Amino acid sequence: MMKQLKSLQEGMKKFKEDLERETVEFENEHCRIVSNLAGEIVELKIKSSDCENLEKHLFEALKEVNKRVKEKVKEKAENSLFGGMGLF
Repeated sequence: MMKQLKSLQEGMKKFKEDLERETVEFENEHCRIVSNLAGEIVELKIKSSDCENLEKHLFEALKEVNKRVKEKVKEKAENSLFGGMGLF
């Protein structure tokens, strides 16, 4: 049973690492956003020469929101069956 649990934990860790490596992107005439599958924004580009400061502030805001989402998900996971198994 302990070997199975250890294997499950290792599988979850590998899955999380895979999510962090793989990216998706959205692009239109106004912006380009790249996120990894773990939900982290890794690139933000606003396509306008007068928006450099806005770009920096928006990127930081997106990162902060994502951080808060992760904290909430972790809290919920820890209060679930998975948290009791040491998976989060």
